[in-house]
Amino acid sequence: MKSIKNLIMLSLVLLFSLNLNAQSINKKSLSELTKIVTQNLKSSSEGVAESSIFVSLQFKNRYPKADNKIIVDALNDLASNSNNAKISYKAQLAKIYFENPELFKDVKVNTIFDDQKVFEQISEKLNSVVLASEF
Repeated sequence: MKSIKNLIMLSLVLLFSLNLNAQSINKKSLSELTKIVTQNLKSSSEGVAESSIFVSLQFKNRYPKADNKIIVDALNDLASNSNNAKISYKAQLAKIYFENPELFKDVKVNTIFDDQKVFEQISEKLNSVVLASEF
């Protein structure tokens, strides 16, 4: 359990430290960060996987032009294969966020403390798009 907490903390520290230099991040660092996020999404620990979904949204928000195909693939796998409905739902919402950034320009992914609010905003936005398309 301690190693899982350490892995989460390492990932968050790396993510936030890279954010400080977001304008000058090099491809190697971005690639390493992508791998870490992807590995955490594939974790057998539900807590690590669930928190990594939100970290992936922060990644997309901070590095919108980064190649994130492997993260999207990991989110898709998590959405399809998780035995936890909450994790599957959040992974699906995150995947849609990655694939349709123009829909979610008003969704603010700022801190780790508002993760539930972010998922609610994504869900509400999708509901409004569905309702609008019905008329």
